Amino acid sequence: MNPKKITIKKSSPQKKEGGKSSSHYHGPKGQLAVDVYQTSDEFVVKSPIGGIDLDDVKVMVDNGILIIKGERQEGKKEEGRDYFFQECHWGVFERQIILPEDVDPLKIKANLEKGILTILAPRAKKIKKKKVKIQGAE
Repeated sequence: MNPKKITIKKSSPQKKEGGKSSSHYHGPKGQLAVDVYQTSDEFVVKSPIGGIDLDDVKVMVDNGILIIKGERQEGKKEEGRDYFFQECHWGVFERQIILPEDVDPLKIKANLEKGILTILAPRAKKIKKKKVKIQGAE
């Protein structure tokens, strides 16, 4: 089974509140659980988002913030259900994560496989040592 590719979009600037960028969700949106870690080569975000169609999730980068948002469709509602627990979030969800400065937003990739969204953000290559030639008039 091939993983499904998700297109990373650079979004328009976020609305600002009190002169600061908003970095959390507002209103009746569900919180999306994530694992976030780094290696020497990349910054990684993993999130279980089972039951989501590929068209119902978006991944964007806006001013150094990774934004994951989408909607989990509940399907038709049936009358007469008397829940003991209702812990699954249905509807709109969003999560925003501040990216490290050394991540190249143009090289971020995402895929959705077996209900797990994986986002890989490669770190920019650092030049350890470089000799600089001095130019002058001769």
